[in-house]
Amino acid sequence: MQQNQNFDIDLVDILLEKSKEIGIQVHLQHSVESIEKEQGKFHVYARKKEDITRFEADIVIHGAGRVPALDMNLEKGNIERKKHGVHVNEYLQSVSNPNVYAAGDAAATDGLPLTPVASADSHVVASNLLKGNSKKIEYPVIPSAVFTVPKMASVGMSEEEAKNSGRNIKVKQKNISDWFTYKRTNEDFAAFKVLIDEDHDQIVGAHLISNEADELINHFATAIRFGISTKELKQMIFAYPTAASDIAHML
Repeated sequence: MQQNQNFDIDLVDILLEKSKEIGIQVHLQHSVESIEKEQGKFHVYARKKEDITRFEADIVIHGAGRVPALDMNLEKGNIERKKHGVHVNEYLQSVSNPNVYAAGDAAATDGLPLTPVASADSHVVASNLLKGNSKKIEYPVIPSAVFTVPKMASVGMSEEEAKNSGRNIKVKQKNISDWFTYKRTNEDFAAFKVLIDEDHDQIVGAHLISNEADELINHFATAIRFGISTKELKQMIFAYPTAASDIAHML
């Protein structure tokens, strides 16, 4: 398991500790070399630097995602390829073969390898195929979530990115496990980190860990996308008791 740099490192560390508490053994910096099946059992061989470790398992689940099917002799079609996909322009059109368009994980863009990003790409490609190159791809701020226990979600800048951006950054961070939102559902843990540009009263990043994180992160994404100030967010009245009703106390 490799630590995902899209998520806040402080919350990742918390998630790892919580995972261990419920009996999940996490082996970092291991890459799977091979898997063998023998008499109904699986032998998983994983490498960490020069050492190979064998793990015994009843079942093996692949959760590392997918890769685009690009091994298709693209050079024969004069389709230029970059490391992460087909080299495309702002219309998601191949820069070397104008008859080819690519979307989602198959295109080398600034978009994250996520389903909603691929869906947005597909609308752009469909429009350009039907109407000519009339629509450019523009990615708004994109939230992402990992459905662990508890869930973790992120949108916008990391703390390091925010502090290195030259902005006057205020970091709001807190363990909120004792808040009513989480106590009423008997949640074991909840925490947040919100990054605020104090000079412009704008949220530039939000990082959450709780069973409500996957839904709550969308409110922060909306605030970042449309420049909603923290003052305006604090004036909102959300349904209670919901995770969104806590936003004013997180700013």
